[in-house]
Amino acid sequence: MRESGWLEFNDVNVLRTPEEYGVCEFADETRKVSLVAGGVIKRLLYELLGRHPARLFRYTVAVTDVASEALARKRGAELGVEVRLLRMEG
Repeated sequence: MRESGWLEFNDVNVLRTPEEYGVCEFADETRKVSLVAGGVIKRLLYELLGRHPARLFRYTVAVTDVASEALARKRGAELGVEVRLLRMEG
C-alpha cells in the first residue's frame, strides 16, 4: 500500500491526491487524529474540506473499496476515533 506523509489540509494539497480507493486520517497540528475516512481519496477530502476542523491529513491507497472500508474500520478502532465511509454509487 502507498502512503503519504502528513500534509496541510488545504485545496492545493487535496488537488494533488490520487483518485483511488483508500483511507484518510485527519488530525490537528499536533497530529492527533480525530477522524478516519474510507472511500475514494480525492472525493473524501473534497467532501470534508472546509467542513472538518483538521489541519493535517494523510492517506493510504487501497486496492478496492472493500479494502479501503476494512482498513478504515481497523485504523479507526486502533486510534479510538470516528470512522466515516464514503461509498461510490453506481
